[in-house]
Amino acid sequence: MIRPVRVLLEHPSSLMLLEHAEALTAAGFEVLSCLGPGGPTGRACPLVTGGRCDMVEQADVIINGLGPDHLAIYLIERVEGHRVCLLMDDENAGQLGNILEGVDVHPVMISGEELAQCLRDALAERPVEGERQAAATDR
Repeated sequence: MIRPVRVLLEHPSSLMLLEHAEALTAAGFEVLSCLGPGGPTGRACPLVTGGRCDMVEQADVIINGLGPDHLAIYLIERVEGHRVCLLMDDENAGQLGNILEGVDVHPVMISGEELAQCLRDALAERPVEGERQAAATDR
């Protein structure tokens, strides 16, 4: 049995996280969610402090909406070879220049349905490894 593409959704807003998670789940993706460093638990990011995060390791695609204050998380995810999409406003994206080369960047206030469609389009152009690609691109 082929499992769906697993998406890690990182966003500091629990409302935005919920909206995006519901839309991605309805679109056939398996969703993991993270409010980022601090969040309700007040804990630090294990990826930054310890060099690994179970959710990052389980994800096929990461949608990082944590913002420019948490750019280190994005950089670690990217260096480790994860497929990362960023939710970032144009001003911040423009300041990052070459760091974003080859990265899918979407507006911070994108709707869940728009995000699901962007992810389907990106996966159609550049599928994830292995058999999981079929689950997201066949919809």
